[in-house]
Amino acid sequence: MKYVVTAALAMLASQASADSIKLVSELRKNGEVVKQFVGSAPDGKTQTFGQMTPVAYRAANFPIGGGVESVTRYIETGFRMVVEPRATGTGNVKYRLTVKRQDLAVTPEKIMGVEIDRPHTSGDEFTQAVIEKSGVAHEFPFRYIEAEGEDKYVLKVTAWAVPE
Repeated sequence: MKYVVTAALAMLASQASADSIKLVSELRKNGEVVKQFVGSAPDGKTQTFGQMTPVAYRAANFPIGGGVESVTRYIETGFRMVVEPRATGTGNVKYRLTVKRQDLAVTPEKIMGVEIDRPHTSGDEFTQAVIEKSGVAHEFPFRYIEAEGEDKYVLKVTAWAVPE
């Protein structure tokens, strides 16, 4: 009996394991693909796709002598997805996503004689866990309720368990 139980556990463990999880994702803005990521992550290991890039803006300009001294600040913009996938052994892939999207618009202003760029950021961030059949796509809307005229972002992720 001991050998039967050991053999059954070994069989279940071999079905549950995968060398890696292949991931295909696309970020759509108003229905159009704006970013695509294709890659793989080791089963159970965290992988990052996309990147946030620091963008400079002029926080202040100070007249000094005959010139101008500028103070520059940075805000990260772009898209980043951190995913931790795991094969379940039942033909499913479980994955946890942490996603961030941020845009920057700058409006030049003059306040008390000092010129600055007023930064306006927009974006979304969420964390979600999903269990989906291997190879089946899942869509993650960034907002469930959108204001009229607001851009609609949707992230679509498909994950496949790649056997050892």
